[in-house]
Amino acid sequence: MTVIRYGCVVRYVLLYSLACLSLFSVYSTVYANTPDWLDNKPGLEKKVGDEWEKVDWRKNKKALDKILEECICKFVVPFTLPKGTTIVPGKDDMELTKERTSKGGKLTKGPNGETPPPNTMVPHDGVDIGSRISKDGGKTLGKLGKAKVKPMYPNGYIRNNHGLEQKIKCEKDGYRLIIVLDYGHVDPDPGIGGDWKPTPKSGDIGKLEGEDEWNSLDPDLTKKMKDKGNHIHLAIEGIYDLTYEMILAHNKQLAEKPVSEDEADFLKRRAHLYNTILAKTTGTYKKPKKSEEEGGEKHE
Repeated sequence: MTVIRYGCVVRYVLLYSLACLSLFSVYSTVYANTPDWLDNKPGLEKKVGDEWEKVDWRKNKKALDKILEECICKFVVPFTLPKGTTIVPGKDDMELTKERTSKGGKLTKGPNGETPPPNTMVPHDGVDIGSRISKDGGKTLGKLGKAKVKPMYPNGYIRNNHGLEQKIKCEKDGYRLIIVLDYGHVDPDPGIGGDWKPTPKSGDIGKLEGEDEWNSLDPDLTKKMKDKGNHIHLAIEGIYDLTYEMILAHNKQLAEKPVSEDEADFLKRRAHLYNTILAKTTGTYKKPKKSEEEGGEKHE
């Protein structure tokens, strides 16, 4: 009896050890395959020795511009469009325009309880992609309906965090930029969970919210020009984040009141980023060419 019991104990210990080793192996594999940047907060980083440190983009503008240029080139149209159609951007799709801001709500309180100036409007915090499609260059407009959505960026990680998010990293010349793309107005694919997983190389990640028919080209819609179809509301976290101070500066700028040099630079850069991504994801983007002097840029 003692020998049998001893044998059972030994077998139990061996089985328990093997189970622990299996769990450790799985954990080690998952941990080893998780990139070092995935848990980092979005923002610009610089490599110092073997470590990456957060840096202020305002003090590293040239490095940031190079990264953004290379990063934006990889953005793609996130829909399989009906044959013969293209996406037609409208002014009310754009970031930080008078047409878009005028549709926002009034700001009644700042983040610390401040009272903003009267009639301060909240800008469109993001850009709308896919609101209108056309077969004739915009003469007759239609809607995408519940179109399936593909990743706008080919790499990175994706999750459903009460909405579809994609975390990406762009790296160049000892700097890297980590940002999160927020796909608003998109129903995530049921297979996408709450943990970060690699962005699928092919296939769909969700579909547009709404009830419109796919490719319902509509002459009445063309006449109204204000009606919008289902679309992705793209917001970006990690660069040029819109603060209370910048909301006030944007309202001053629209009212043709003076703003500081730093405020003007921020608003110009933010609008350029969103509008360039809009152009890239609608097929109207032109890659900038390098000039011969000091790596400057000119557009085709």
